[in-house]
Amino acid sequence: MTRTRFTIPEWPVFALAGFCRSVPEWGAVYAAMMGESNALVKPLNDRSPVILTPDEYDLWLTASIRDVIGFQFRAPFPADRMAMARTNELWVPLSERSNRPRRKQEG
Repeated sequence: MTRTRFTIPEWPVFALAGFCRSVPEWGAVYAAMMGESNALVKPLNDRSPVILTPDEYDLWLTASIRDVIGFQFRAPFPADRMAMARTNELWVPLSERSNRPRRKQEG
């Protein structure tokens, strides 16, 4: 499997809806909120991170948990505003990555 990158050409940087929590075993742990994929992403994955538009940043940071959960069920980000770049770069298995915390094996 090779890496594929998705961009929004009109935005040099964009934000994904996500969460962060610090836990003793791992430290800071991050998770992206996933929603339905658009037509560009769907051939690779039926789920896609929820992309926030700049006018949604304040709402994301201050909304109630019910409002935040609502982001997950809205229409996906428009495919015609995104670009896809496929690469020949192979995915590296987690076991071969360096500088990542490892969970202790039981037994």
